[in-house]
Amino acid sequence: MTLKTEQASDDEFGANSKFSRYYRDISPAHCTFKINSFSDLLKSNTPKHQSDEFWAGGFNWRVSVYPKGRNKGDEDYLSVYLEIVDTHNLTLDFKVYVSYKLFVYDHLNDMYYTVQDVDGKIRRFRSTKMECGFDRFMRLQTLTDPSYGYICDDFCMFGAEVNIGFVLRALLSVPIRLFHSWILKKHQMASW
Repeated sequence: MTLKTEQASDDEFGANSKFSRYYRDISPAHCTFKINSFSDLLKSNTPKHQSDEFWAGGFNWRVSVYPKGRNKGDEDYLSVYLEIVDTHNLTLDFKVYVSYKLFVYDHLNDMYYTVQDVDGKIRRFRSTKMECGFDRFMRLQTLTDPSYGYICDDFCMFGAEVNIGFVLRALLSVPIRLFHSWILKKHQMASW
């Protein structure tokens, strides 16, 4: 794995940014998805674009891309978030502790720009906070500048990796899909 670290200025990511940014050549393990016509997405009033659901660590997830920032004041930034979905089988007091990485593909260098919490910090997903991510993932100016290579032929590639630390108080009405049960409809008892 090739890692190429990048130093960002405080004004680009905020003086209190507590995440690391680097490049790597290994594709994301759990999810990659393509956004076509990215320029149209930027021109539209669509607040976010979401990946299809993907499975990792016993749960369904999706990546949400906010092309004009997620919060007020972040309009000049791309925000990227990870969301836990399909939690209807969990009780309201579930807690899933996760470390994750979010990616955008650099077409020019054939590398993935990777953003993660510093030192792999664990984030808690729960019924009141089902989405975690980075408000200032990247400046829109950087993303859309052809010399950086993130957008090629008006499409952009994003990705995610999710590592489950542990699950607390996730009392299930239906088990997590970690195991498969077989039901035999016809069977014959052995006669002795």
